Amino acid sequence: MIFRNYYLFLFALLIFSVSCKREKKEEVEYTHLVNVNTTVSDSLNLEDYVKDIEFVLLETKSDAMIDHIDRLIIGVDNIFIFDKKQKTIFIYSSSGKFLKKISKVGKASNEYFRIDDFYIEKSEFIYILDMISKRVLKYDLNANFVNSYKLDFYADSFCKLKDGSYVFSVSGNDCNDSFCDKVIFCDDDFKVIKTFIPIKSKFKGFNIETPTRRLVSSSGDLVRYVDIDDMIYSFKDTDLKEIKRVDFMKNNLELSFYDTKFTDAGEFLSAVINQKKANWIHNYLEDDLFIVFKYFMDKKSYSYIYSKESKKGMVLRNIESDFISISPLFIKDNTFFEYQNPVRLLQKAQHPTSSIDSLLYAKLIREFPLIDETLNPLIVKYSVEF
Repeated sequence: MIFRNYYLFLFALLIFSVSCKREKKEEVEYTHLVNVNTTVSDSLNLEDYVKDIEFVLLETKSDAMIDHIDRLIIGVDNIFIFDKKQKTIFIYSSSGKFLKKISKVGKASNEYFRIDDFYIEKSEFIYILDMISKRVLKYDLNANFVNSYKLDFYADSFCKLKDGSYVFSVSGNDCNDSFCDKVIFCDDDFKVIKTFIPIKSKFKGFNIETPTRRLVSSSGDLVRYVDIDDMIYSFKDTDLKEIKRVDFMKNNLELSFYDTKFTDAGEFLSAVINQKKANWIHNYLEDDLFIVFKYFMDKKSYSYIYSKESKKGMVLRNIESDFISISPLFIKDNTFFEYQNPVRLLQKAQHPTSSIDSLLYAKLIREFPLIDETLNPLIVKYSVEF
């Protein structure tokens, strides 16, 4: 009897040890991306690095009224603007003259249900991703339909790699058999080559609405950011190269926070806000020289600009105190592009919050003295040199 109880005890201990191993959480291996000192509102004087400010006023026409710029791409000779609400892509010249628009909502083969993302190929063709119909549609710059490609999966953002292949991102955090957070690599015929699943989502039973522009090309690498835990994944070809996380130092929201069980998205968001720590990367951009992103802390939004060359960065206040804190919508050749409502800018001209504000307002009033509410937005170009 004693031996029997002894073996039962060993058996129970074995089961317990195995279950403990199963429950043990996988450690996430990552390095730090940049050190963001959130206690310093302006660690560098931006005026010393902005060498020029230019404006591109987008032509206002009855058939080209922009409601909101959700994505901006600056091509060789054209400006491409995605207005999500209108399900339209507007095409302007580099000087702001309206040229064409792609607005083809419908069920026909040359139409889309909605636009989730778009890509410009050699300033000749526009590829539009429609997640609902699981298709990529190709148009020329005259808004003529060229071709349609069927996908075997859902995706909400994509880009084309230098070798002609494609990569798609699925941003869902509520996983099922056909839709889950992952990165899908395809050949030039849109056939799946490889699938990568990032750190498994810890949010079950509800969705967190996140931005869909989550793929960025930089220095030959593919970069994908996961805003909800501040993780940056970089890929070389189709292989995971490195995982980085933005380091807000003592103001980081700990990863263990995401192990908490929440009943719905509202409860989760309340918990995030109550932490009063930096979190939730948004509008992440990266090129060979700069890293730019917006983050949230204690109910306020900030932007951070980092120079890879000088290894220095700056924290900027939110839009309520400084217009330039809005994350640029595009980076190209040492220039940050963003859009602004000109009337909103002029309303703040009497109370500049910095010397760079004063420079911008003075130039805006001088170049556009008769701006009113009926005009389209303007593109602001900041030429930066560190």
